[in-house]
Amino acid sequence: MDFVGCILSYIQKCATPLYKELSKVLSESILQHMNQICSPKSDFRNQILEHSDCLDKKIFSDKSFRQKCNNPFFTMIAFGEGKAHAERPDRSVFDLIIDTGCCGYRKWEDCSMPVIRDQCSEPGMKVASIVISKLLGNVPDFICTRKLFSPNGNIC
Repeated sequence: MDFVGCILSYIQKCATPLYKELSKVLSESILQHMNQICSPKSDFRNQILEHSDCLDKKIFSDKSFRQKCNNPFFTMIAFGEGKAHAERPDRSVFDLIIDTGCCGYRKWEDCSMPVIRDQCSEPGMKVASIVISKLLGNVPDFICTRKLFSPNGNIC
């Protein structure tokens, strides 16, 4: 079974009805945006292409950026849920996954967006933010709100 199939199988077997519906909505949103990126006539694709050279060369291919912003994010995602569960065994695994993912994303955003703005441009930063949000099914906008998941807040 592939990675996506494994996740979908887990959701179908273990998730509550609310999480199942949320997973369906997120999957559909992500696929819709992936199709827009692949469509040659898409405005979304053209916005990405306009800034992609700078984002690739000055940001995502830069070792110091990866060490400063990406590595802490991936570490938090990989180990944060387990650590959170050890500290808060009363919380559901799904809640801890959401908390960890949202806190990790907001910390990554606070680290990366100023660098993208300084190295590429304000419009480049906005495009990067939009692309990432859309490829994450708009989760950062409607679940991982900054007010709730501030990197220095109670949850994070």
